[in-house]
Amino acid sequence: MFSSMIGSDESSRAASSRVKHQAIIMVRFLALVEDNLDCRLKIEEFSRQIGVSSRSLRYACARHLELSPLQYLRRRRMNVARRALQQGNCMVSDVARQVGFRDLGRFAISYRKLYGEPPSITLQLASTRISPPSSPSRRPNPNADQWEVMLELPRKSIGVTKVISLGSLESSTPAPDGLLP
Repeated sequence: MFSSMIGSDESSRAASSRVKHQAIIMVRFLALVEDNLDCRLKIEEFSRQIGVSSRSLRYACARHLELSPLQYLRRRRMNVARRALQQGNCMVSDVARQVGFRDLGRFAISYRKLYGEPPSITLQLASTRISPPSSPSRRPNPNADQWEVMLELPRKSIGVTKVISLGSLESSTPAPDGLLP
């Protein structure tokens, strides 16, 4: 009986250690993403800079963000672009370059797929401050809804609670498990 209690304690410590390790990976990954929004880094480069394997990075992102590292990077870039366009007083081509797109056509396609409108319309709406027309054929992708993601990290091990802002909630769709609206 005593040996089963020891085994349980060791298992608990190992799980706690994994959680701390993943938290450190996530903090480093999120910092790298913010510092490299305009660069085209591959997952191997992110992993190398963090000091973990690509598999460890993919696993940590899947567990904490429910996205792959590249999916998160794309969403983050597009969200930064959308916010800049909603501010107005900019050019779509400049915003695209600021978030790492060298091909304006590719940016426009990705943006429209995610938000249901071309980036030029977002900019135009910001400039004229009018309500967007409702078009049943061109609704935003429901998967593009942006959430505030709270990533609670063990405070004793690294002393950080990181909030990743993916934008404002654009629909009343409930958040997936693990994501806070």
